[in-house]
Amino acid sequence: MNKVIIRAIFDRKKEATKTKSATIYLEVRANQKERRFISTSIKVYKGQFKAGRVVGREDAELLNRRINDRMAEIHQLVSLMDERGQLFTVSMIDSLNETPAAPDSPSFLDFMECRINERPIRESTKRQHRKVLN
Repeated sequence: MNKVIIRAIFDRKKEATKTKSATIYLEVRANQKERRFISTSIKVYKGQFKAGRVVGREDAELLNRRINDRMAEIHQLVSLMDERGQLFTVSMIDSLNETPAAPDSPSFLDFMECRINERPIRESTKRQHRKVLN
């Protein structure tokens, strides 16, 4: 069974003030060997984060829900690894951020080619764009 500890950390770089915000991170410790900090992209000011919760803001409930949802995603991944009998590593968290492309969705190169053809630009500019595409 994997032992994973997840906790919310605020201002780990000690840069927050009443006028300057700092990011809330999730600290993930796996099997007492690995540790990774994952940004939640939530920034709050000093005094707006207490006991692992965002407080003193109108959107505090929403921000806390986002933090809890992210923690739940990680816990689900750990549970999945436990069910499979596999060892959880913090590098597996990166797989949560990857969204697989739909099989029928156009690639970036297809999109670029389409945009080159449909934009009202001069032929010489289109030639330059096609060189980049190739």
